[in-house]
Amino acid sequence: MLVDAEWDERYNRKLNRTLKNAHFRYKAAIEQINFDSPRKLNKNQVLRLADCGFIDKKENVLITGSTGVGKSYIASAIGHQACSLWYKVLYEHAFKFFARLKNGKADGTYLKEIIKIEKQDLLIIDDFGIQPLDQQSRTILM
Repeated sequence: MLVDAEWDERYNRKLNRTLKNAHFRYKAAIEQINFDSPRKLNKNQVLRLADCGFIDKKENVLITGSTGVGKSYIASAIGHQACSLWYKVLYEHAFKFFARLKNGKADGTYLKEIIKIEKQDLLIIDDFGIQPLDQQSRTILM
């Protein structure tokens, strides 16, 4: 029992640290996603994404839909699932993300930010495409 308690404690500490480092907008879980018909979510597709195989394959995932359907929540849920599978995740809001990287180019911290991003297994950019990207943001994205 002592070994089990120690293992549980270490597991929970590591998971909490991973979740904290990801900076999620929502505390979300795949099990809490509502698949009611008005939302028109494909449950099989969401559950396939939840196994996080796309991360190992280095595939990109775009979640699209109208306002209020829960795109950010679904992205957070997939990110939480990835954290529980020990992937390193970073959740960023697009506007703040590109602004921070632009500022990094100006103040010399750009390479540090890029290295931080490169260490991640999954980068979630929320609200991507809401505002048009300027030339510098497009260059940063590439």
